[in-house]
Amino acid sequence: MTQLTSHLWRATIPFRRLALLIAGLLLALVLAASAAAAPAPQSASAFEAAPCPFPLVPEEAGALGSIVTGAGRVVEGRDVECGYLSVPLRHTNPNGPQIKLAVAIIKSTSDAPAPDPLVMLQGGPGGSTIDTYASLFLLNALPDADKIRAERDIVLFDQRGTYYSQPALICQEDFELLDQTLEQQLSREESARRQAAASLACRDRLARAGVDLAAYNSLENAADIDSLRRALGYDKINLYGVSYGTLLALHTMRAYPDTLRSVILDSVAPPQLNFLVDAPHSQLRAFDELFQACLQDAACHAAYPDLKQVFFDTVDKLNATPARVEIADPKTGRRYNAVVDGDTFSSILFQLMYPSELLAALPKMIYDARDGRFTLPAQVWPLLLFDRTMASGMYYSVMCAEDGNFRLEDADLSSLPPEIAAPEATQLQSFLDVCKGWQSPPLPPASVAPVVSNVPTLLFSGRFDPITPPTYAQTAASSLRQSYAYTFPWGGHGAFSSNACATQIVQAFLANPTQAPDASCLTSEPAPSFVTPAQVIDRPRLAATMHAVGNLDVRPIALPSALILVLDSVILVWPVSWLVNRVRRRGRGQPWLARLAPWLAALTGIVAGLFLEGLAAVTVLGERTVLLFGLPSNAGWLLWLPPLAAVLTIVLVALFIAAWLRGWWGRPRRIYFAILALAAVGTVTSFAVMGGLWK
Repeated sequence: MTQLTSHLWRATIPFRRLALLIAGLLLALVLAASAAAAPAPQSASAFEAAPCPFPLVPEEAGALGSIVTGAGRVVEGRDVECGYLSVPLRHTNPNGPQIKLAVAIIKSTSDAPAPDPLVMLQGGPGGSTIDTYASLFLLNALPDADKIRAERDIVLFDQRGTYYSQPALICQEDFELLDQTLEQQLSREESARRQAAASLACRDRLARAGVDLAAYNSLENAADIDSLRRALGYDKINLYGVSYGTLLALHTMRAYPDTLRSVILDSVAPPQLNFLVDAPHSQLRAFDELFQACLQDAACHAAYPDLKQVFFDTVDKLNATPARVEIADPKTGRRYNAVVDGDTFSSILFQLMYPSELLAALPKMIYDARDGRFTLPAQVWPLLLFDRTMASGMYYSVMCAEDGNFRLEDADLSSLPPEIAAPEATQLQSFLDVCKGWQSPPLPPASVAPVVSNVPTLLFSGRFDPITPPTYAQTAASSLRQSYAYTFPWGGHGAFSSNACATQIVQAFLANPTQAPDASCLTSEPAPSFVTPAQVIDRPRLAATMHAVGNLDVRPIALPSALILVLDSVILVWPVSWLVNRVRRRGRGQPWLARLAPWLAALTGIVAGLFLEGLAAVTVLGERTVLLFGLPSNAGWLLWLPPLAAVLTIVLVALFIAAWLRGWWGRPRRIYFAILALAAVGTVTSFAVMGGLWK
């Protein structure tokens, strides 16, 4: 079994393109009304401007160049300001050791922005807020989020211990273990044992380096938020949290209520609940919602009539005989023939239910897996596995202090199917073993008390959220005196990251937090169009190419694009050559095949170019969930173009050989024609690799 299952406890995936895959961790965060429950900073923290630690040209952009907004290129200093906030390691000791928090202020596009910014809190714990949101806001890639930025600044900061902050509690041991075991077939117990050993090895390394792991908890984290507010000179702030960020926001509401103008809780984690104990039941609830949604959709039910049974049968089948799936590390390009057993497949489905955008693709993914096809996991799974921004050390420091005091018996798994109960029991025990060795002191008992507050609060939930069900928001709202809770009927985890209606509600709420926002758009939320075999021509390689291009990675089409330009050069070069020869009275009497050759080269380039342009158009305009599997059925005509280009290339090569053997043209023209022939061969070969000639 691979390490994916164990990653569920730590994963907060910055879903830059698939929306935000954030592993929910609902830590109990409180304040107790006593000074011990929430450390209050006693000295001003210092903010120092610095160059942005993240690239203004994201790595995924490749050859596409700089990030651009509606106003043009992103300019550091004008559009975004960065720096580091120095805060006490322990706020009860303001003159003691300091740590640095990375800060990025996305400037409002207004000349007169509101005085109270929107401060974003990422989930995890251990996820990077800056890595997740900076490019999305600067690119205006979040649905209608530019409207929020048009009204106020957006403040991003990496919480203590996370990616860009110093120190960052990144566990390289996790990646080393992944590299070692991804292709190994391990038992459930052995996989969990190795993961726990890697986590504790990380703990020991951080401790030897002098990191005070006990200082990385939600109480100190909440005090950091108030330090940030004061250092940047804000009287009040609007606070947004997603997943663990909601728990951190609730903690801040209790500790610093007078500093908050409003709070938005997206995928809510109330402190009075232990999400780890509930997680197996939350998982099954979400799966059942998916199965029911497909059953109630005529097209989905017709295509996948036994979805629930097929899913559990597939899990059992893969646990008995694991499959192999070829995946690649997006950063290094290294390829793995990864083992996918039933537990891993179930975990993949669990994580892909986070982003609402993928919901429509999941029934097909299940039936494909039954038939031995893993097109969707091969594309999306690597984004989860190889996320190097997740600070697992921060995760365990926070998590063990908050929710690490349960017993395995507290999670009643007796009513769950064995396909869920067995792996979850193993993972719960593994988590307890890690917490025992992590030695993070538990937070005060008062930290699990409900948060009682008058701060205006907006709460979002998603019907299909696999880790923070809608009942969690209801539980949190019961003690929030001025709260407005909404459930998105087709939402997953994190509505604001993937839903234009959520943005509209947020905008209305921020305009006037003291009254219920206009949420009428919820009634017109369209149901997902489930992907069925009638909609898609399964072409996994083409799907991978379009997936990459859709995420701003043009590397897969860079070579064929360059070769097509070489081929198309004949449209300009050959007429000039003909005119020169005409003036010099050369080349008359050439065989008709010699005169045909340049036209054939130009036609080959045009056909090949049409194929790439068609793919680009489909990538931009096509249904993204369909593109995850292959080509939309109505674009099937594109598949005729690569074979046509191949036939033209064969004729072109034959003409090149004839031209060389029979002495057509002079040597320079023959060399140029040889270059054209080689470009055509390279183009067709690249199409074959992309899957344009075969699956």
